[in-house]
Amino acid sequence: MSAARTIDGIVIAAVLFAITLQINLTFMASADYPGLRISAADFLLPLAALFIGVSFLRRRSAWPAWEKPFRWLAPLAMSGVMIFAFVNGYFVQGEISRWALTNKLTGWFVLMGYFGAGAWLAANHGRVLPHFIRAFVLFAMAAMAWDIAIQIFKMYGVEISAYGPWEAARGFMANRNAYGFLLAAAAALVTVQGFEKTRPRPEFYIFWLMFPAVFIFNGSRTLWVCTAFLLVVFICLDWRKSLKIILPCAAIGSSLFFLIFSAEQQKIFIAAPLTGIDALVEKRDDAQGYGHAERMDIIHGALAMFKERPLQGAGLGSALYFQRQENGQTLDVIDCTPLWILSEMGIIGLLVFAGSYALMAMALLKKAKEDAFARGIFIILLCFGIFSLFHELLYTRFLWFMLGLTLVRPRRDVQTI
Repeated sequence: MSAARTIDGIVIAAVLFAITLQINLTFMASADYPGLRISAADFLLPLAALFIGVSFLRRRSAWPAWEKPFRWLAPLAMSGVMIFAFVNGYFVQGEISRWALTNKLTGWFVLMGYFGAGAWLAANHGRVLPHFIRAFVLFAMAAMAWDIAIQIFKMYGVEISAYGPWEAARGFMANRNAYGFLLAAAAALVTVQGFEKTRPRPEFYIFWLMFPAVFIFNGSRTLWVCTAFLLVVFICLDWRKSLKIILPCAAIGSSLFFLIFSAEQQKIFIAAPLTGIDALVEKRDDAQGYGHAERMDIIHGALAMFKERPLQGAGLGSALYFQRQENGQTLDVIDCTPLWILSEMGIIGLLVFAGSYALMAMALLKKAKEDAFARGIFIILLCFGIFSLFHELLYTRFLWFMLGLTLVRPRRDVQTI
């Protein structure tokens, strides 16, 4: 009886993580500080750590055994690089960067907490994975439905959200590009799971019916690239279901978009990825944003930092520090994960993170031959690589939790997918 209650509690915890990992909040934002962005799941993480710790002390848990060639060395090496970059940033800047300490260094170990929690869950309670997957997909679809509802009510002059007149859909992620990555992740999971079943569940059909409208309202140009990549992958995995389910549903969803929404909505949101979202921002008198010129200034500054310290980088937080030195204000983070790592952690940091990414990809590819969930996460990891070239999304919580869920070998006495 107690065992059943424990499993029930773990299923509930897995579902809660699946939901709260998709809700982001921003605190303490100001003119010279971009703010602290956290996930609603961050409030659950300490409780999960306490439960896992007690489980180990009572010898009721097994340590995760990683899928080869991934090993403990990879997260340890990445953590070591982060610590060194933080110390290096102190010497370069002459002070401790609040941004580096709270958002980057502390945030990194929060990610490692999610990674470890996911690994523990899969290693000891693999049977909860189907519950996690379905809850994740269903809540992502609920967010999609919410964004569609926002635009429907806007046609009738009713505001049900804090979105601006032409603000891009962002679900509950607080950032449209992070939401775009979430949409790609949900698409990978719902589709791979749908391919595994002779009769896919209704959410497979409903997801692809809603996707075109949310895709357009989101307006992320990187999502356009990623969606094209996903469609090619899906056709390679199962061309029959891709042609019989995905493409017809997407075609119907696209038709409904043009039938339901106003001509003004269609014109503005379809043009957004082509003209740049900054052009829309500039139409608002109260807007606070930056355009392509500022983006290029950020890139040039990052390259200058790398040229000065190519091996070890300029240290965590130095990008924002030098922006204030050069421009008298903070512009924004470096919207390219490899460039950010290269400029603040140097060639050493880039090699460590790129090597860890490669080890994860190889381990997932090996496991994906027999495991549908691993196939989905492998596709998500590839999508992350695409998004990372144009945005800084390394601190996306759900990615690390899912990697932890997938990169371990389950115990022999635990039921898996």
